[in-house]
Amino acid sequence: MKTGDKVSFLDEKGEGKIISIDGDSLQILVGEFAQTYSISEVVVRQDSFAEAINASQVFSKDNKKEIPPHKQSPDSSNQVIDLHSSALPNRKNELKGHGILLYQLETAQSALQNARRKRMSSITFIHGNGSGILKQNLEEWLNTLDYVSYSDASYRLYGQGAIEVRIYNSK
Repeated sequence: MKTGDKVSFLDEKGEGKIISIDGDSLQILVGEFAQTYSISEVVVRQDSFAEAINASQVFSKDNKKEIPPHKQSPDSSNQVIDLHSSALPNRKNELKGHGILLYQLETAQSALQNARRKRMSSITFIHGNGSGILKQNLEEWLNTLDYVSYSDASYRLYGQGAIEVRIYNSK
């Protein structure tokens, strides 16, 4: 970690920028306020995460078949994003624990922004059937957005491991 790095907080929502380091203590600019955190309470954000996911191939753990990173579904107004940790490109050795969850959420946020910019009507996030933490975090985030609604995606297509998000674009 160094001064100027962007960080996310492990035990709370939000992000900030390191403005000074004193041993294990960090001064972090959060909005307009400087706050003190321990190094163990933050994780450095990688600005290149979104670029890495867009530029790399994604491997489906279910059938071991290579698929494009943002596979278009048969309905071209819907995009399918695989958020499985096994689908993270070249990040398995770099990310651990909470860092993986943050990366998955950043990927989802970036994909939704891109879909909205392209005026798509929906996007499907494949979160898998693990412990439910990713699904819970996705739902908490989606509940803060007034331009989307969501529901479980088609069980026939995705099993119980996906959320379909409908995007309401203003005219």
